[in-house]
Amino acid sequence: MIRKYYEDLTFYQSRFTNAQKRAFRDYIQKKAHDLNLKTSIFPERKIAKNIIVGDLKSAKYVICAHYDTPPRLPMIIERNYAYCHVLLEILSLVLGGALGALIMIFLPKLFALGFIPIVLGLYGFLRISGIIPITKKFSYNDNTSGILTLLNLMSDYKTFKNEVAYVFIDNRDRGLKGSKVLAKMMIDQRMLVSKEDKKFFFIDTVGIGRDFAISWYRETRFVWQLKELFEKYHKRGYNVELKEDNKTDVNDYLSFKRFDHASITCYKDVKENGGYYKDTIKPRRDDHIEEENIDFLTMVIKDFIEGRVENSVTK
Repeated sequence: MIRKYYEDLTFYQSRFTNAQKRAFRDYIQKKAHDLNLKTSIFPERKIAKNIIVGDLKSAKYVICAHYDTPPRLPMIIERNYAYCHVLLEILSLVLGGALGALIMIFLPKLFALGFIPIVLGLYGFLRISGIIPITKKFSYNDNTSGILTLLNLMSDYKTFKNEVAYVFIDNRDRGLKGSKVLAKMMIDQRMLVSKEDKKFFFIDTVGIGRDFAISWYRETRFVWQLKELFEKYHKRGYNVELKEDNKTDVNDYLSFKRFDHASITCYKDVKENGGYYKDTIKPRRDDHIEEENIDFLTMVIKDFIEGRVENSVTK
């Protein structure tokens, strides 16, 4: 099944403009409908449109992946787009405007040239903000791999007696807008009261590499239990490390930091000093993934949920 989804998603690699996102949401909702799973879009406004599959209220496990992609930009910006785009938008306008004004004021004979930095600054703003979008051609690892994991679980696992819900999160790369509004809704509607009410998985860039990292914010037993299960399958050639949030990450799990959560990412290699190679997370040409990673991660998550459900039944 993963191969079929892989081929389908070839046509949804860019998910940045409203039209691209709408087409992707239609695709996910159709696949869920084919599996007899209910879906909804929340919120129904432009700030973000999360796709919810299953019943968030009854679910004890919520498996999430962001589906939006940034515009195509210089790699140094693209790799840090989630937390620097607003600053760069402002800098483009301020620097372009300031330089243009200085030329016009102090070099009146070159007055017309002052428009060049102003126009370039405006163009930079429009590109970085996505108002003039030049979208990415490929997004297989970031984060089509997360989407594939959810689709694979949905097709093989459905919602497991309403214990599981899936959320395709919008606007991760625009300041975590989708996850923030989702968390607020769940708290306001008392779907989340105590830390242990639900467990959240955030699947992000898991298509390349053999070294999984489980990230979290604040201490939680959840990540240790999940790590033990990863280690159960160490003979398959995968490694796993715990990676406590270093307060520079901008990821959707931060919106749920008060609750049990784990963010799962995969790396091509882990340095001896504990660092992580970023080029595998935001590769320059993101045009492939290792499908066995998706199968492996699907198996681990299913095993984790089924084991906990069985244990709760036998107690």
